[in-house]
Amino acid sequence: MISVLLTLVLLSSYLLNRAISLYKADTVLVKLEHEIQALEAEEAMLTTPSLVDTMLFVNPTSFQQKHVEDHRQKIENLLGILEEQFGSNESLLKFDSIRALRDSYFETFDSLSVLVNQRGFKDYGLEGEMRQVAHFIEDSLVTIDAAQILMLRRHEKDFLLRGDTVYLTKFHSQVQSILSNEILSDSDRFVLDRYHTLFEELADLDLSIGRSDSSGLKGNLNRNHQRLNVFLTDLHVGVEKRVNSEILNVFAVFGISVLIAILVSILLSMRLSSSIGVPVKNLSKEIYRFEIEDIVQHKKLEVKSSIKEVTYLVRSFNNLLEMLRKQLELVDAKTKELQERNQELNNREIQLKQSNSVKDKFFSIIAHDMRGPIGGMLVFLESLNEDIDTMKKSELKDFARAMLGSATQLANLMENLLQWSKSQMGMNRPEFRQVVLRESAEKSMALFANRLKEKNISLSIRISHSHIVVADQNMVDFVFRNVISNAIKFTKKKGEIVVDSEQVGRKIQVSVRDNGIGISEENQKKLFQETEQHSSYGTANEKGTGLGLLLSKEFVTKNHGEIWVKSELDIGTTVFFTFSIE
Repeated sequence: MISVLLTLVLLSSYLLNRAISLYKADTVLVKLEHEIQALEAEEAMLTTPSLVDTMLFVNPTSFQQKHVEDHRQKIENLLGILEEQFGSNESLLKFDSIRALRDSYFETFDSLSVLVNQRGFKDYGLEGEMRQVAHFIEDSLVTIDAAQILMLRRHEKDFLLRGDTVYLTKFHSQVQSILSNEILSDSDRFVLDRYHTLFEELADLDLSIGRSDSSGLKGNLNRNHQRLNVFLTDLHVGVEKRVNSEILNVFAVFGISVLIAILVSILLSMRLSSSIGVPVKNLSKEIYRFEIEDIVQHKKLEVKSSIKEVTYLVRSFNNLLEMLRKQLELVDAKTKELQERNQELNNREIQLKQSNSVKDKFFSIIAHDMRGPIGGMLVFLESLNEDIDTMKKSELKDFARAMLGSATQLANLMENLLQWSKSQMGMNRPEFRQVVLRESAEKSMALFANRLKEKNISLSIRISHSHIVVADQNMVDFVFRNVISNAIKFTKKKGEIVVDSEQVGRKIQVSVRDNGIGISEENQKKLFQETEQHSSYGTANEKGTGLGLLLSKEFVTKNHGEIWVKSELDIGTTVFFTFSIE
Protein backbone atom coordinates (compact mmCIF):
# COMPACT_ATOMS: atom_id res chain seq x y z
CA MET A 1 0.00 0.00 0.00
CA ILE A 2 2.76 2.43 0.94
CA SER A 3 4.75 1.62 -2.23
CA VAL A 4 1.67 2.41 -4.34
CA LEU A 5 1.28 5.70 -2.48
CA LEU A 6 4.94 6.62 -3.10
CA THR A 7 4.56 5.80 -6.79
CA LEU A 8 1.52 8.06 -7.09
CA VAL A 9 3.31 10.89 -5.29
CA LEU A 10 6.27 10.63 -7.70
CA LEU A 11 3.89 10.55 -10.67
CA SER A 12 2.02 13.64 -9.48
CA SER A 13 5.36 15.42 -8.95
CA TYR A 14 6.40 14.55 -12.52
CA LEU A 15 3.10 15.78 -13.97
CA LEU A 16 3.30 18.96 -11.92
CA ASN A 17 6.80 19.68 -13.23
CA ARG A 18 5.54 19.18 -16.78
CA ALA A 19 2.64 21.58 -16.15
CA ILE A 20 5.00 24.19 -14.70
CA SER A 21 7.37 23.81 -17.65
CA LEU A 22 4.53 24.28 -20.14
CA TYR A 23 3.24 27.26 -18.16
CA LYS A 24 6.66 28.91 -18.38
CA ALA A 25 6.70 28.24 -22.13
CA ASP A 26 3.25 29.81 -22.37
CA THR A 27 4.56 32.87 -20.52
CA VAL A 28 7.34 33.23 -23.09
CA LEU A 29 4.77 32.90 -25.89
CA VAL A 30 2.72 35.71 -24.35
CA LYS A 31 5.82 37.93 -24.25
CA LEU A 32 6.48 36.99 -27.87
CA GLU A 33 2.93 38.05 -28.80
CA HIS A 34 3.44 41.37 -27.03
CA GLU A 35 6.66 42.04 -28.97
CA ILE A 36 4.92 41.27 -32.26
CA GLN A 37 2.06 43.58 -31.30
CA ALA A 38 4.59 46.29 -30.32
CA LEU A 39 5.79 46.29 -33.94
CA GLU A 40 2.39 47.62 -35.05
CA ALA A 41 3.46 51.16 -34.06
CA GLU A 42 6.60 50.84 -36.19
CA GLU A 43 4.49 49.49 -39.10
CA ALA A 44 2.06 52.40 -38.80
CA MET A 45 4.96 54.87 -38.85
CA LEU A 46 6.59 53.18 -41.82
CA THR A 47 3.38 53.03 -43.89
CA THR A 48 2.20 56.59 -43.12
CA PRO A 49 4.52 59.20 -44.72
CA SER A 50 3.57 61.96 -42.29
CA LEU A 51 4.58 59.72 -39.34
CA VAL A 52 7.90 58.47 -40.70
CA ASP A 53 10.89 59.35 -38.54
CA THR A 54 13.21 61.55 -40.67
CA MET A 55 16.06 59.37 -39.40
CA LEU A 56 14.97 56.79 -42.02
CA PHE A 57 15.97 59.21 -44.80
CA VAL A 58 19.05 60.69 -43.10
CA ASN A 59 20.54 57.55 -41.51
CA PRO A 60 18.67 54.29 -42.35
CA THR A 61 21.02 52.23 -40.14
CA SER A 62 20.24 54.35 -37.07
CA PHE A 63 16.54 54.11 -37.94
CA GLN A 64 16.75 50.31 -37.93
CA GLN A 65 18.62 50.28 -34.59
CA LYS A 66 16.17 52.71 -32.98
CA HIS A 67 12.85 51.29 -34.20
CA VAL A 68 13.37 47.67 -35.28
CA GLU A 69 16.53 46.04 -33.93
CA ASP A 70 15.39 46.14 -30.29
CA HIS A 71 12.17 44.27 -31.15
CA ARG A 72 14.02 41.92 -33.48
CA GLN A 73 16.58 41.10 -30.75
CA LYS A 74 13.91 40.55 -28.09
CA ILE A 75 11.99 38.20 -30.40
CA GLU A 76 15.22 36.29 -31.16
CA ASN A 77 16.02 36.06 -27.43
CA LEU A 78 12.53 34.75 -26.63
CA LEU A 79 12.79 32.14 -29.39
CA GLY A 80 16.20 31.17 -28.02
CA ILE A 81 14.69 30.70 -24.55
CA LEU A 82 11.91 28.55 -26.00
CA GLU A 83 14.33 26.29 -27.86
CA GLU A 84 16.85 26.10 -25.00
CA GLN A 85 14.43 25.37 -22.16
CA PHE A 86 11.58 23.65 -23.97
CA GLY A 87 13.31 22.00 -26.93
CA SER A 88 11.75 18.66 -26.00
CA ASN A 89 8.32 20.11 -26.86
CA GLU A 90 9.09 20.77 -30.57
CA SER A 91 5.92 18.98 -31.65
CA LEU A 92 3.84 21.30 -29.47
CA LEU A 93 5.67 24.62 -29.82
CA LYS A 94 6.60 24.33 -33.57
CA PHE A 95 9.80 26.37 -33.46
CA ASP A 96 10.51 26.02 -37.20
CA SER A 97 7.11 27.46 -38.12
CA ILE A 98 7.57 30.41 -35.78
CA ARG A 99 11.01 31.18 -37.22
CA ALA A 100 9.76 30.89 -40.80
CA LEU A 101 6.91 33.33 -40.14
CA ARG A 102 9.29 35.66 -38.30
CA ASP A 103 11.83 35.63 -41.15
CA SER A 104 9.12 36.31 -43.73
CA TYR A 105 7.79 39.22 -41.64
CA PHE A 106 11.17 40.92 -41.14
CA GLU A 107 12.20 40.36 -44.78
CA THR A 108 9.06 42.21 -45.85
CA PHE A 109 9.63 44.88 -43.19
CA ASP A 110 13.24 45.44 -44.32
CA SER A 111 12.20 45.60 -48.00
CA LEU A 112 9.51 48.11 -47.15
CA SER A 113 12.04 50.18 -45.17
CA VAL A 114 14.37 50.26 -48.19
CA LEU A 115 11.59 51.39 -50.55
CA VAL A 116 10.31 54.03 -48.12
CA ASN A 117 13.88 55.27 -47.74
CA GLN A 118 14.23 55.52 -51.55
CA ARG A 119 10.86 57.21 -51.91
CA GLY A 120 11.52 59.78 -49.19
CA PHE A 121 9.03 62.38 -48.02
CA LYS A 122 8.78 66.13 -48.46
CA ASP A 123 12.42 67.27 -48.77
CA TYR A 124 13.98 63.79 -48.54
CA GLY A 125 14.62 61.04 -51.12
CA LEU A 126 12.96 60.81 -54.54
CA GLU A 127 9.96 62.89 -53.48
CA GLY A 128 12.30 65.63 -52.22
CA GLU A 129 14.22 65.64 -55.52
CA MET A 130 10.98 65.73 -57.55
CA ARG A 131 9.63 68.64 -55.43
CA GLN A 132 12.86 70.62 -56.07
CA VAL A 133 12.50 70.16 -59.83
CA ALA A 134 8.79 71.08 -59.64
CA HIS A 135 9.56 74.25 -57.72
CA PHE A 136 12.26 75.12 -60.27
CA ILE A 137 9.69 74.73 -63.08
CA GLU A 138 7.19 76.93 -61.22
CA ASP A 139 9.74 79.65 -60.51
CA SER A 140 12.00 79.64 -63.61
CA LEU A 141 10.31 78.23 -66.75
CA VAL A 142 8.48 81.35 -67.93
CA THR A 143 7.89 79.88 -71.41
CA ILE A 144 5.36 77.41 -69.95
CA ASP A 145 1.88 78.70 -69.22
CA ALA A 146 1.24 78.95 -65.44
CA ALA A 147 -2.14 77.25 -65.80
CA GLN A 148 -0.50 74.22 -67.44
CA ILE A 149 2.09 73.99 -64.62
CA LEU A 150 -0.70 74.31 -62.02
CA MET A 151 -2.68 71.49 -63.70
CA LEU A 152 0.48 69.37 -63.84
CA ARG A 153 1.10 69.83 -60.07
CA ARG A 154 -2.58 69.11 -59.38
CA HIS A 155 -2.38 65.72 -61.17
CA GLU A 156 0.79 64.99 -59.19
CA LYS A 157 -0.82 65.75 -55.82
CA ASP A 158 -4.05 63.90 -56.71
CA PHE A 159 -2.09 60.74 -57.36
CA LEU A 160 0.03 61.06 -54.21
CA LEU A 161 -3.06 61.66 -52.08
CA ARG A 162 -5.53 59.22 -53.66
CA GLY A 163 -3.30 56.63 -55.37
CA ASP A 164 -5.53 56.37 -58.43
CA THR A 165 -3.57 55.48 -61.61
CA VAL A 166 -5.98 57.67 -63.66
CA TYR A 167 -3.97 60.66 -62.47
CA LEU A 168 -0.80 59.03 -63.83
CA THR A 169 -2.35 59.03 -67.28
CA LYS A 170 -3.52 62.62 -66.91
CA PHE A 171 -0.06 63.67 -65.74
CA HIS A 172 1.57 61.96 -68.73
CA SER A 173 -0.88 63.59 -71.18
CA GLN A 174 -0.33 67.02 -69.62
CA VAL A 175 3.47 66.64 -69.94
CA GLN A 176 3.14 65.64 -73.62
CA SER A 177 0.88 68.62 -74.23
CA ILE A 178 3.44 71.00 -72.77
CA LEU A 179 6.34 69.37 -74.67
CA SER A 180 4.46 69.85 -77.94
CA ASN A 181 4.91 73.60 -77.56
CA GLU A 182 7.61 74.58 -80.09
CA ILE A 183 8.77 77.64 -78.21
CA LEU A 184 10.29 75.49 -75.43
CA SER A 185 14.05 75.50 -75.34
CA ASP A 186 16.12 72.32 -75.04
CA SER A 187 16.99 73.12 -71.42
CA ASP A 188 13.28 73.62 -70.61
CA ARG A 189 12.45 70.29 -72.24
CA PHE A 190 15.26 68.60 -70.27
CA VAL A 191 13.93 69.93 -66.96
CA LEU A 192 10.37 68.90 -67.85
CA ASP A 193 11.51 65.41 -68.91
CA ARG A 194 13.44 65.12 -65.62
CA TYR A 195 10.33 66.09 -63.66
CA HIS A 196 8.28 63.54 -65.65
CA THR A 197 10.84 60.77 -65.04
CA LEU A 198 11.10 61.47 -61.30
CA PHE A 199 7.32 61.46 -60.91
CA GLU A 200 6.97 58.12 -62.77
CA GLU A 201 9.72 56.60 -60.57
CA LEU A 202 7.95 57.95 -57.44
CA ALA A 203 4.65 56.51 -58.68
CA ASP A 204 6.28 53.10 -59.29
CA LEU A 205 7.70 53.17 -55.73
CA ASP A 206 4.30 54.13 -54.28
CA LEU A 207 2.63 51.25 -56.11
CA SER A 208 5.34 48.85 -54.95
CA ILE A 209 5.01 50.10 -51.37
CA GLY A 210 1.22 49.88 -51.63
CA ARG A 211 -1.36 52.60 -51.79
CA SER A 212 -3.59 50.79 -49.24
CA ASP A 213 -3.17 48.33 -46.37
CA SER A 214 -3.99 45.44 -48.70
CA SER A 215 -1.74 46.23 -51.68
CA GLY A 216 2.01 46.17 -52.33
CA LEU A 217 4.51 45.55 -49.60
CA LYS A 218 2.10 47.13 -47.08
CA GLY A 219 -0.38 44.37 -47.81
CA ASN A 220 2.31 41.71 -47.58
CA LEU A 221 3.52 43.12 -44.24
CA ASN A 222 -0.03 43.23 -42.84
CA ARG A 223 -0.71 39.69 -43.99
CA ASN A 224 2.56 38.43 -42.50
CA HIS A 225 1.81 40.20 -39.23
CA GLN A 226 -1.69 38.71 -39.11
CA ARG A 227 -0.40 35.20 -39.90
CA LEU A 228 2.24 35.52 -37.17
CA ASN A 229 -0.32 36.82 -34.67
CA VAL A 230 -2.84 34.09 -35.52
CA PHE A 231 -0.18 31.38 -35.33
CA LEU A 232 1.11 32.58 -31.95
CA THR A 233 -2.43 32.97 -30.60
CA ASP A 234 -3.36 29.45 -31.70
CA LEU A 235 -0.10 28.16 -30.24
CA HIS A 236 -0.82 30.02 -26.97
CA VAL A 237 -4.31 28.53 -26.77
CA GLY A 238 -2.95 25.05 -27.47
CA VAL A 239 -0.29 25.32 -24.77
CA GLU A 240 -2.88 26.65 -22.30
CA LYS A 241 -5.10 23.64 -22.99
CA ARG A 242 -2.13 21.32 -22.51
CA VAL A 243 -1.26 23.07 -19.21
CA ASN A 244 -4.85 22.72 -18.00
CA SER A 245 -4.84 19.07 -19.00
CA GLU A 246 -1.61 18.41 -17.11
CA ILE A 247 -2.97 20.23 -14.04
CA LEU A 248 -6.13 18.09 -14.13
CA ASN A 249 -3.94 14.99 -14.28
CA VAL A 250 -1.97 16.27 -11.28
CA PHE A 251 -5.17 16.82 -9.33
CA ALA A 252 -6.46 13.40 -10.31
CA VAL A 253 -3.28 11.63 -9.20
CA PHE A 254 -3.05 13.80 -6.11
CA GLY A 255 -6.65 13.02 -5.21
CA ILE A 256 -6.03 9.30 -5.53
CA SER A 257 -2.91 9.72 -3.38
CA VAL A 258 -4.89 11.57 -0.73
CA LEU A 259 -7.56 8.88 -0.67
CA ILE A 260 -4.95 6.15 -0.30
CA ALA A 261 -3.19 8.19 2.41
CA ILE A 262 -6.46 8.57 4.27
CA LEU A 263 -7.09 4.86 4.01
CA VAL A 264 -3.59 4.11 5.33
CA SER A 265 -4.09 6.61 8.15
CA ILE A 266 -7.38 5.01 9.13
CA LEU A 267 -5.80 1.56 9.25
CA LEU A 268 -2.82 2.84 11.29
CA SER A 269 -5.04 4.80 13.67
CA MET A 270 -7.24 1.77 14.28
CA ARG A 271 -4.16 -0.24 15.10
CA LEU A 272 -2.68 2.44 17.38
CA SER A 273 -5.96 3.15 19.13
CA SER A 274 -6.09 -0.38 20.41
CA SER A 275 -2.77 0.09 22.27
CA ILE A 276 -2.72 3.72 23.39
CA GLY A 277 -6.34 4.85 22.96
CA VAL A 278 -7.43 4.46 26.59
CA PRO A 279 -4.39 6.23 28.17
CA VAL A 280 -4.66 9.06 25.69
CA LYS A 281 -8.38 9.42 26.40
CA ASN A 282 -7.66 9.69 30.11
CA LEU A 283 -4.97 12.23 29.36
CA SER A 284 -7.43 14.24 27.26
CA LYS A 285 -9.97 14.31 30.09
CA GLU A 286 -7.37 15.63 32.52
CA ILE A 287 -6.25 18.29 30.03
CA TYR A 288 -9.85 19.33 29.37
CA ARG A 289 -10.39 20.05 33.07
CA PHE A 290 -7.49 22.48 33.19
CA GLU A 291 -8.36 26.18 33.38
CA ILE A 292 -6.41 29.47 33.47
CA GLU A 293 -6.55 29.58 37.27
CA ASP A 294 -4.87 26.17 37.44
CA ILE A 295 -2.02 27.44 35.30
CA VAL A 296 -1.54 30.55 37.45
CA GLN A 297 -1.59 28.40 40.64
CA HIS A 298 1.27 26.19 39.33
CA LYS A 299 -0.86 23.05 39.12
CA LYS A 300 0.53 20.18 37.05
CA LEU A 301 -1.01 17.31 35.14
CA GLU A 302 -0.69 13.96 36.88
CA VAL A 303 -1.48 10.87 34.79
CA LYS A 304 0.21 7.55 35.59
CA SER A 305 0.83 5.25 32.65
CA SER A 306 3.28 2.52 31.69
CA ILE A 307 3.24 3.69 28.07
CA LYS A 308 6.35 5.65 27.25
CA GLU A 309 4.64 7.98 24.77
CA VAL A 310 1.90 8.95 27.23
CA THR A 311 4.51 9.74 29.91
CA TYR A 312 6.34 11.92 27.40
CA LEU A 313 3.09 13.73 26.54
CA VAL A 314 2.39 14.43 30.22
CA ARG A 315 5.87 15.81 30.73
CA SER A 316 5.61 17.96 27.57
CA PHE A 317 2.20 19.26 28.63
CA ASN A 318 3.52 20.24 32.06
CA ASN A 319 6.43 22.07 30.41
CA LEU A 320 3.93 23.83 28.17
CA LEU A 321 1.87 24.82 31.24
CA GLU A 322 4.94 26.37 32.84
CA MET A 323 5.71 28.32 29.67
CA LEU A 324 2.10 29.49 29.45
CA ARG A 325 2.18 30.61 33.08
CA LYS A 326 5.30 32.70 32.46
CA GLN A 327 3.78 34.16 29.31
CA LEU A 328 0.56 35.00 31.15
CA GLU A 329 2.52 36.78 33.86
CA LEU A 330 4.48 38.66 31.22
CA VAL A 331 1.33 39.58 29.30
CA ASP A 332 -0.35 40.73 32.50
CA ALA A 333 2.64 42.91 33.39
CA LYS A 334 2.84 44.32 29.88
CA THR A 335 -0.92 44.98 29.87
CA LYS A 336 -0.69 46.95 33.09
CA GLU A 337 2.30 48.86 31.78
CA LEU A 338 0.49 49.67 28.53
CA GLN A 339 -2.60 50.79 30.41
CA GLU A 340 -0.49 53.10 32.57
CA ARG A 341 1.31 54.50 29.54
CA ASN A 342 -1.97 54.90 27.70
CA GLN A 343 -3.45 56.78 30.64
CA GLU A 344 -0.33 58.92 30.83
CA LEU A 345 -0.55 59.68 27.10
CA ASN A 346 -4.24 60.55 27.42
CA ASN A 347 -3.47 62.88 30.31
CA ARG A 348 -0.67 64.52 28.36
CA GLU A 349 -2.93 64.91 25.34
CA ILE A 350 -5.56 66.63 27.48
CA GLN A 351 -2.89 68.86 29.02
CA LEU A 352 -1.49 69.75 25.61
CA LYS A 353 -4.92 70.60 24.24
CA GLN A 354 -5.67 72.73 27.27
CA SER A 355 -2.23 74.36 27.06
CA ASN A 356 -2.68 75.18 23.36
CA SER A 357 -6.14 76.58 24.01
CA VAL A 358 -4.80 78.72 26.88
CA LYS A 359 -1.91 79.97 24.75
CA ASP A 360 -4.25 80.96 21.92
CA LYS A 361 -6.54 82.82 24.31
CA PHE A 362 -3.66 84.51 26.13
CA PHE A 363 -1.98 85.69 22.95
CA SER A 364 -5.30 87.00 21.65
CA ILE A 365 -5.97 88.90 24.90
CA ILE A 366 -2.41 90.24 25.22
CA ALA A 367 -2.29 91.32 21.57
CA HIS A 368 -5.59 93.14 22.07
CA ASP A 369 -4.46 94.78 25.34
CA MET A 370 -1.11 95.85 23.91
CA ARG A 371 -2.88 97.82 21.19
CA GLY A 372 -4.31 100.21 23.81
CA PRO A 373 -1.09 101.52 25.40
CA ILE A 374 0.86 101.37 22.13
CA GLY A 375 -1.93 103.21 20.30
CA GLY A 376 -2.12 105.79 23.07
CA MET A 377 1.62 106.38 22.95
CA LEU A 378 1.48 106.79 19.16
CA VAL A 379 -1.29 109.41 19.48
CA PHE A 380 0.67 111.33 22.13
CA LEU A 381 3.88 111.15 20.08
CA GLU A 382 2.09 112.38 16.94
CA SER A 383 0.64 115.29 18.91
CA LEU A 384 4.06 116.11 20.35
CA ASN A 385 5.65 115.91 16.91
CA GLU A 386 3.12 118.35 15.46
CA ASP A 387 2.48 120.80 18.35
CA ILE A 388 5.48 120.58 20.71
CA ASP A 389 6.61 124.12 19.86
CA THR A 390 3.23 125.60 20.89
CA MET A 391 2.57 123.44 23.96
CA LYS A 392 2.74 124.74 27.49
CA LYS A 393 4.86 123.10 30.14
CA SER A 394 1.78 121.83 31.99
CA GLU A 395 0.49 120.21 28.79
CA LEU A 396 3.84 118.54 28.24
CA LYS A 397 3.74 117.20 31.80
CA ASP A 398 0.24 115.81 31.19
CA PHE A 399 1.43 114.15 27.97
CA ALA A 400 4.51 112.74 29.71
CA ARG A 401 2.36 111.41 32.57
CA ALA A 402 -0.07 109.77 30.11
CA MET A 403 2.77 108.25 28.09
CA LEU A 404 4.38 106.99 31.30
CA GLY A 405 1.12 105.29 32.23
CA SER A 406 0.90 103.61 28.79
CA ALA A 407 4.53 102.53 28.98
CA THR A 408 4.05 101.19 32.52
CA GLN A 409 0.98 99.25 31.45
CA LEU A 410 2.88 97.87 28.46
CA ALA A 411 5.85 96.94 30.65
CA ASN A 412 3.56 95.07 33.07
CA LEU A 413 2.02 93.18 30.17
CA MET A 414 5.44 92.24 28.82
CA GLU A 415 6.66 91.20 32.29
CA ASN A 416 3.63 88.96 32.79
CA LEU A 417 4.04 87.49 29.33
CA LEU A 418 7.74 86.83 29.95
CA GLN A 419 7.08 85.12 33.27
CA TRP A 420 4.24 83.06 31.76
CA SER A 421 6.38 81.94 28.80
CA LYS A 422 9.19 80.91 31.18
CA SER A 423 6.65 78.98 33.21
CA GLN A 424 5.35 77.18 30.12
CA MET A 425 8.89 76.20 29.15
CA GLY A 426 9.70 74.98 32.65
CA MET A 427 12.35 77.67 33.17
CA ASN A 428 10.88 79.08 36.41
CA ARG A 429 12.55 77.01 39.09
CA PRO A 430 12.45 78.56 42.56
CA GLU A 431 15.71 79.39 44.33
CA PHE A 432 14.82 79.13 48.00
CA ARG A 433 16.26 81.58 50.51
CA GLN A 434 15.01 83.75 53.37
CA VAL A 435 12.66 86.50 52.19
CA VAL A 436 11.44 89.41 54.37
CA LEU A 437 7.79 89.79 53.35
CA ARG A 438 7.46 93.41 54.46
CA GLU A 439 10.35 94.45 52.19
CA SER A 440 8.69 92.79 49.17
CA ALA A 441 5.40 94.55 49.96
CA GLU A 442 7.12 97.92 50.33
CA LYS A 443 8.90 97.50 46.97
CA SER A 444 5.53 96.98 45.31
CA MET A 445 4.11 99.99 47.16
CA ALA A 446 6.96 102.16 45.84
CA LEU A 447 6.43 100.79 42.33
CA PHE A 448 2.76 101.81 42.29
CA ALA A 449 3.20 105.17 44.06
CA ASN A 450 2.04 107.16 41.01
CA ARG A 451 -1.07 105.03 40.48
CA LEU A 452 -1.94 105.29 44.18
CA LYS A 453 -1.52 109.06 43.97
CA GLU A 454 -3.61 109.36 40.80
CA LYS A 455 -6.54 107.48 42.36
CA ASN A 456 -5.93 108.94 45.84
CA ILE A 457 -5.88 105.42 47.35
CA SER A 458 -4.47 104.72 50.82
CA LEU A 459 -2.17 101.67 50.98
CA SER A 460 -1.27 100.42 54.47
CA ILE A 461 1.37 97.72 54.99
CA ARG A 462 0.93 96.00 58.37
CA ILE A 463 3.22 93.03 57.78
CA SER A 464 5.44 92.27 60.75
CA HIS A 465 9.17 92.76 60.25
CA SER A 466 9.68 89.37 61.88
CA HIS A 467 7.66 87.50 59.25
CA ILE A 468 10.42 85.88 57.20
CA VAL A 469 9.72 82.97 54.85
CA VAL A 470 11.85 80.53 52.83
CA ALA A 471 10.94 81.11 49.19
CA ASP A 472 12.13 82.50 45.85
CA GLN A 473 12.62 86.28 46.16
CA ASN A 474 11.60 87.09 42.56
CA MET A 475 8.47 84.97 42.75
CA VAL A 476 7.40 86.53 46.05
CA ASP A 477 7.96 90.02 44.59
CA PHE A 478 5.92 89.04 41.52
CA VAL A 479 2.99 87.82 43.64
CA PHE A 480 2.95 91.04 45.71
CA ARG A 481 3.13 93.19 42.56
CA ASN A 482 0.23 91.45 40.82
CA VAL A 483 -2.05 91.18 43.85
CA ILE A 484 -1.48 94.83 44.90
CA SER A 485 -1.81 95.98 41.26
CA ASN A 486 -5.21 94.22 41.02
CA ALA A 487 -6.30 95.80 44.32
CA ILE A 488 -5.43 99.29 42.99
CA LYS A 489 -7.13 98.52 39.70
CA PHE A 490 -10.50 97.62 41.27
CA THR A 491 -10.47 100.16 44.12
CA LYS A 492 -12.30 103.44 43.59
CA LYS A 493 -10.74 106.85 44.17
CA LYS A 494 -10.13 107.65 47.84
CA GLY A 495 -10.33 103.93 48.60
CA GLU A 496 -8.24 101.91 51.02
CA ILE A 497 -5.94 98.87 50.63
CA VAL A 498 -4.51 97.01 53.64
CA VAL A 499 -1.70 94.45 53.39
CA ASP A 500 -1.48 92.33 56.56
CA SER A 501 0.09 89.06 57.71
CA GLU A 502 -0.20 86.46 60.45
CA GLN A 503 1.50 83.17 61.31
CA VAL A 504 -0.64 80.08 60.87
CA GLY A 505 1.22 76.99 61.99
CA ARG A 506 4.50 76.77 60.10
CA LYS A 507 3.38 79.24 57.43
CA ILE A 508 2.90 83.01 57.09
CA GLN A 509 -0.50 83.99 55.71
CA VAL A 510 -0.58 87.32 53.82
CA SER A 511 -3.85 89.15 53.08
CA VAL A 512 -4.37 92.04 50.66
CA ARG A 513 -7.76 93.62 51.39
CA ASP A 514 -9.42 96.42 49.44
CA ASN A 515 -12.82 98.13 49.63
CA GLY A 516 -13.23 98.10 45.86
CA ILE A 517 -16.01 96.90 43.57
CA GLY A 518 -15.67 93.20 44.53
CA ILE A 519 -16.12 90.05 42.43
CA SER A 520 -19.32 88.11 41.81
CA GLU A 521 -19.55 84.46 42.90
CA GLU A 522 -19.76 83.37 39.28
CA ASN A 523 -16.54 85.18 38.35
CA GLN A 524 -14.79 83.97 41.51
CA LYS A 525 -15.13 80.42 40.17
CA LYS A 526 -13.24 81.44 37.02
CA LEU A 527 -10.24 82.78 38.93
CA PHE A 528 -7.06 80.67 38.77
CA GLN A 529 -8.50 78.62 35.86
CA GLU A 530 -6.34 78.46 32.71
CA THR A 531 -9.30 77.55 30.56
CA GLU A 532 -11.42 80.41 31.93
CA GLN A 533 -9.46 83.66 31.66
CA HIS A 534 -11.32 86.28 33.68
CA SER A 535 -10.49 89.92 33.15
CA SER A 536 -12.56 93.07 33.51
CA TYR A 537 -12.03 96.82 33.45
CA GLY A 538 -10.86 98.58 36.62
CA THR A 539 -12.49 101.60 38.24
CA ALA A 540 -10.42 103.87 35.98
CA ASN A 541 -10.99 101.70 32.89
CA GLU A 542 -7.72 99.83 33.46
CA LYS A 543 -7.55 96.62 31.42
CA GLY A 544 -5.78 93.36 32.29
CA THR A 545 -5.37 89.85 30.90
CA GLY A 546 -5.94 87.71 33.98
CA LEU A 547 -2.49 86.26 33.33
CA GLY A 548 -0.89 87.78 36.44
CA LEU A 549 -3.27 86.02 38.84
CA LEU A 550 -2.61 82.66 37.14
CA LEU A 551 1.14 83.17 37.43
CA SER A 552 0.74 84.22 41.05
CA LYS A 553 -1.01 80.94 41.79
CA GLU A 554 1.72 78.97 40.00
CA PHE A 555 4.52 80.80 41.86
CA VAL A 556 2.81 80.39 45.25
CA THR A 557 2.32 76.68 44.56
CA LYS A 558 5.97 76.24 43.52
CA ASN A 559 6.94 77.79 46.86
CA HIS A 560 4.79 75.26 48.78
CA GLY A 561 2.01 77.76 49.49
CA GLU A 562 -1.66 78.37 48.68
CA ILE A 563 -3.66 81.31 47.31
CA TRP A 564 -7.41 82.03 47.48
CA VAL A 565 -9.89 84.88 47.26
CA LYS A 566 -12.85 86.09 49.30
CA SER A 567 -15.00 88.84 47.82
CA GLU A 568 -18.42 90.50 47.91
CA LEU A 569 -19.81 92.82 45.26
CA ASP A 570 -19.60 96.55 46.14
CA ILE A 571 -17.89 95.70 49.47
CA GLY A 572 -14.41 94.62 48.49
CA THR A 573 -11.99 91.76 47.91
CA THR A 574 -9.36 90.03 50.04
CA VAL A 575 -6.65 87.90 48.44
CA PHE A 576 -4.92 85.42 50.77
CA PHE A 577 -1.63 83.60 50.07
CA THR A 578 0.81 81.68 52.22
CA PHE A 579 4.54 80.91 52.27
CA SER A 580 6.42 78.44 54.44
CA ILE A 581 8.80 79.70 57.14
CA GLU A 582 11.12 76.69 56.72
